[in-house]
Amino acid sequence: MTANILWHIWKARNKGIFEQQRSEAQDIVLRAHQEWLEYEEARQQEGVKKANKRAVRQEEQVKVLAVGGVI
Repeated sequence: MTANILWHIWKARNKGIFEQQRSEAQDIVLRAHQEWLEYEEARQQEGVKKANKRAVRQEEQVKVLAVGGVI
């Protein structure tokens, strides 16, 4: 999260220099925090998808083994 806050500070600095837009420190931290929460949620969802895919593959492997008479 620290890197994300620093990234948002850098972006706010650039807006101040190039677009003459001033950002309050609290707004910068809030935006960084919100972005971090979105990232974590997406990462968790991706983890669930991968776990589901693994479970499906394992089930398919068991079915193949059962049909082949191995089990």
